[in-house]
Amino acid sequence: LGKEDKLLNIGCGNGLMEILLGHWVKSITSVDFSKGMVKRAKENNKEYKNVMFYRANILNLSFLKRRFNFNKVLCNSVIQYLNNIDEIKKALIEIKNVTEKNAVILISANPDKRKFNDFISGYDRLSLKKEEIEKKKEATRISLWTDPWDLKKIAEDLGYKVDVQKMHPGVWQSWFMYDLLLRR
Repeated sequence: LGKEDKLLNIGCGNGLMEILLGHWVKSITSVDFSKGMVKRAKENNKEYKNVMFYRANILNLSFLKRRFNFNKVLCNSVIQYLNNIDEIKKALIEIKNVTEKNAVILISANPDKRKFNDFISGYDRLSLKKEEIEKKKEATRISLWTDPWDLKKIAEDLGYKVDVQKMHPGVWQSWFMYDLLLRR
């Protein structure tokens, strides 16, 4: 990140990344689908003049195209909340439509479909009641777990240059999650 970068943060949650990154970039435009999270993010960042928040969905970023053209995008722990691969493709198209040529996009913390069975079997080792374990398993089942190589192919078909990356090993989720680094 640099002082001339215009960053789009998709799925900003409570605005923590804006607090951390706001002084490194020219501007941050952040979106989240949760009205409550956007409100909290605005409260947490009220002292920062280069940060803006909007309630929006990764599947519809077109309103940003009229006002912004981003050269950096952060999308952390978002795509597993989409419904299917078609929605991921739509999201990648939306991102492409609001970014400059040569933009860098980090889509991070994606659950790896190849690790799903190992992950879900871990619930059986918890000291919880059977009903609680089943609730956790069901919540995990409804998340979208993706194969990184399938997503790489989809992104390449849309014209992105793609690197599949392991998460930093210091992050506990690194054993079952991966990152995608896209270049437009």
